[in-house]
Amino acid sequence: MKKYLFALFSFLFTFPSIAQNADNSEINSIQPEIVTLGIGTGYNSFFGDYLKAENISPFTNIRSAYFLTLEKRLGNTFGIQLIASKGFLSDNERSTSVINNRNFESSILQVGTNLIFHFDNDFMIKRKSTFSPYISAGFSYLKFDSYGDLMRGNDTTYYYWDNGEIWDVNQNDTSNTGSQVIRDYTYETLLEDSAVAYNRSTFSIPITLGFKFKLSKSLEGRIFGTYNLTLTDWIDNTMENDNNDTYGFIGFSINYKF
Repeated sequence: MKKYLFALFSFLFTFPSIAQNADNSEINSIQPEIVTLGIGTGYNSFFGDYLKAENISPFTNIRSAYFLTLEKRLGNTFGIQLIASKGFLSDNERSTSVINNRNFESSILQVGTNLIFHFDNDFMIKRKSTFSPYISAGFSYLKFDSYGDLMRGNDTTYYYWDNGEIWDVNQNDTSNTGSQVIRDYTYETLLEDSAVAYNRSTFSIPITLGFKFKLSKSLEGRIFGTYNLTLTDWIDNTMENDNNDTYGFIGFSINYKF
């Protein structure tokens, strides 16, 4: 009789612990993370209406950006992501044609949401795999504010000559008092169009391809590229065709799973 009572009490005291461990194991297998927080940085590359001269480096339109993400995984395959980023866009044009020497730099603020497709869904790739790709698409609000480098300092206007040089006097000036100058790449003048009072905010559609690599159970790194299709053609203060402005982003982030 004592053996039976001892066995009964042992079962009653150990059952809650067994049940709790089973529940935790089941929860972890269904939803291993509550939310994932990410922080990262990268570079924007702008594609607009400016002419691309051979004597201009392709890196003149590269500008930095940083971002913060909050992500919720919905089951094994899909996830929803909130993202906020701040950075710059820029482009420079150089030509012997006097009118085709435009430039701009704009600070941007982008806030939006993305739907993510994870390939480590235990169907395509194992969930515990160290490396895994993902793709996403979304919709974002984009605010920009474009300035041009039209003057050297505060008192010297750039005059472009048809021989490709920059002077502080017009090419037709016959006073012989001018001198050749170089740009200081300080974007000091707010750009506006004389005929169109365009809106300095718009929306964009970001499309992303990325790769995740797990550093630990809770920490992972991500490398990705995003192509942003904007719904405006005025970021560079120019509208010369039917194509809206776009820009690419190459980024890296560290993500922590709670």
